[in-house]
Amino acid sequence: MSHLGCRAVCCTRLPTPFPCALRLAPVPASCYVVRGSEGSAMRRVLAVMCGVGAAWLAGPARADAPPRPPRLALVIGNATYAGLPAIPACAASVSVVSAALRRAGFDVTERLNPSNGRMGSAITEFGDAIARNPGTVAVAYACGYAVAFEGRVFLLPASTSLERDTDALTQGVVARLLTGTVLNSDARAGLVLLDTVAKPGGGPLPLSTLAQSPPEGRGFAAVHSTRSLPDGATPLAAAFA
Repeated sequence: MSHLGCRAVCCTRLPTPFPCALRLAPVPASCYVVRGSEGSAMRRVLAVMCGVGAAWLAGPARADAPPRPPRLALVIGNATYAGLPAIPACAASVSVVSAALRRAGFDVTERLNPSNGRMGSAITEFGDAIARNPGTVAVAYACGYAVAFEGRVFLLPASTSLERDTDALTQGVVARLLTGTVLNSDARAGLVLLDTVAKPGGGPLPLSTLAQSPPEGRGFAAVHSTRSLPDGATPLAAAFA
């Protein structure tokens, strides 16, 4: 397989240890934008997020451990599109990420190949669940095509069939809807991971527009792949295997 073109942005103010059993080292409250091949870009992103070049999830807490906050996760994968080439890696990535989060004791809501309305509803319902569970730990992951329009990043649900650039407004989901649901919530800690793929013939994705220093206890990373993905899970999802 040829090297995977990759651009990524990472912003984090996560505590150590991250309360959801993600093993992350302390890093300054700042953002990192990296470019390069699959290996170079992913190593740098994961080094920022984890301090050791890999992200992994530990198992659930022991029975005799003190009570821990609720753990909620939303995992979205858009793999089979109405009007775009399929992305099998996103289906595999949903399985890998969901399994890892469940091992860590998360209540996982999984949406595979949602329509625009179903994807938006899932994000709204996830935000409502966070609000109903004070002190929760929240993780959101989304895999699929993404495009830029008028300076904003749009995640494309499986129902997408773009005929013109303006269709992103009616068929896409603004990426900030998902990031804001976690990063601007009252969750005790939160992590958002966007695993995006370039639409064939699409222009560059302005990940820097999503790069902002998150509130304390929050982390965000986005990876944008510009070449063919592996047959299995994406490099970002595989980091949780």
